[in-house]
Amino acid sequence: MARAAGAHRVVIGRDADFAKTVSELTAGRGVDVAYDGIGGTTLQKTLACVGPFGVAASIGQAAGRIPPLDVDELGPRRSLIFARPSVMAYIRAVMEFLARCLTPP
Repeated sequence: MARAAGAHRVVIGRDADFAKTVSELTAGRGVDVAYDGIGGTTLQKTLACVGPFGVAASIGQAAGRIPPLDVDELGPRRSLIFARPSVMAYIRAVMEFLARCLTPP
């Protein structure tokens, strides 16, 4: 499915060293954007895949809570952007918006 959607390379396997594979595929440059839906200790591996000035987004924690993150991992040397969006926060914001809009003055 990933290839059909346009992926050039696909790394499959629970035990795959995807950070090493990404480094090899990009000649050490890393990717521009990486999404981590696994959490736990996998986030550190995902961050290792991102090249300078890239973006990493943590969008889940199926493998458990994410350990504390050292901001030195993000910059200034690598100058990464890190996001941890929450669909739950978005839903709460929409619910608040709707409640305010639907409540008569």
